[in-house]
Amino acid sequence: MKPLHVCLFAFALLVSTLGSGAAHAAEDTGPQAYEAALALQTAGRYAEAKKAAQALVAARTKALGAEDKETLRARLLQAEAATDLSREAEAESQLRELLPVVTKVFGAKDRETLRCRTDLGAALVVTGRYTEAVQACRTLCPAAARVLGAADRLTLKARRVQVRALIELRQLDAALKEARPVYSACKRAFGTEDRDTLQAGLLLVRISTFEPDAVTDSPPAEELQPLLTHALGAEHRATLACQAEISVRTAGENGPDAETEKLLRRVLSTQSRVLGAQDLDTLRTRLYLSISLDEEGKKPEAEKEARAVVEACGRALGAEDGAALLSCQTNLVKILMGEKKYAEAEAPARTVAANATRVLGAEDIETVHLRLKLADILEELKQYPDAEQERRATLAVQERTLGPAHAETLTNCHN
Repeated sequence: MKPLHVCLFAFALLVSTLGSGAAHAAEDTGPQAYEAALALQTAGRYAEAKKAAQALVAARTKALGAEDKETLRARLLQAEAATDLSREAEAESQLRELLPVVTKVFGAKDRETLRCRTDLGAALVVTGRYTEAVQACRTLCPAAARVLGAADRLTLKARRVQVRALIELRQLDAALKEARPVYSACKRAFGTEDRDTLQAGLLLVRISTFEPDAVTDSPPAEELQPLLTHALGAEHRATLACQAEISVRTAGENGPDAETEKLLRRVLSTQSRVLGAQDLDTLRTRLYLSISLDEEGKKPEAEKEARAVVEACGRALGAEDGAALLSCQTNLVKILMGEKKYAEAEAPARTVAANATRVLGAEDIETVHLRLKLADILEELKQYPDAEQERRATLAVQERTLGPAHAETLTNCHN
């Protein structure tokens, strides 16, 4: 946490900018201009902070040169403001360009270099480059802990980036193992209502959506949401994500109903406007909406949403990030089976079974269940030899992993 005199200085600078806006923040190239832009960023005035940082970058580039340390700091602030405006693709491009220059000028172990690497990792996660983000964090997190300390804000942010990527790759055990100590460390270091602590808590909430029985210690999403609104703003990515999770929990507790659908559509409308219709967080909410519509019995609407999500996520994610596709692919197969559209379900069922085998492994329990769904579909289509092949293959896995006397093994053997 910053010393009190630094916080008071930043606040005084913020107050001084109110009359003249972002332009005043870049009247000169000195440290006060940078602190004024940073104060705007800290206050959640991201558009003004970005404008001030852009002006500062231009002024410092002209006066000091493109590779001067102060110019590079201003460029990092500009990318950070773009991230908080949910323009992560823009930030990613800027940070990729910056990283080799920052590393050369500051050195590999400098805080600004580690900051650039962390912010790039965060941008990669939001743009769907999960595998690349995890690979980057494997070296970044220990380096940050070694140079800055385990409780440093930047070190903990890097660990949060890693957790988020692991969640999207469905490596939930690894994500939970990392998320719990990160949340605890943030609470100790920054307090329960700090923006970083709240975002660390949101990661536990996200994991609990997938594994509700495994996560009993996550902070209540309903308590996080107003705190995130206060700390980050009502239309910040994390605040909107928390609202979507609350809607899902409402459906889980009360059963899907018109109110759940209304809540999800409200969040979806805001995300589409703020983040974009093709943003992966927006698509996650559309997935939640599709699941809710299906459980309400609104099969045609649910199928329409499910198909749109599968298509959009397929375009956004590469083959190496295929685990992130599993939920939306599985949902589409479930809906088609519920509608008894077995001929239409066969192709997506084969796709999701192959995808699960590749990214989760042939012996993962989810892979087995997806292959058994495929066998059910093949039987409905009277493709008995193919169905038999799937059942024999999964039976062999079940006998090894669950045991020959397990209920699931015996059911599959009977079938």
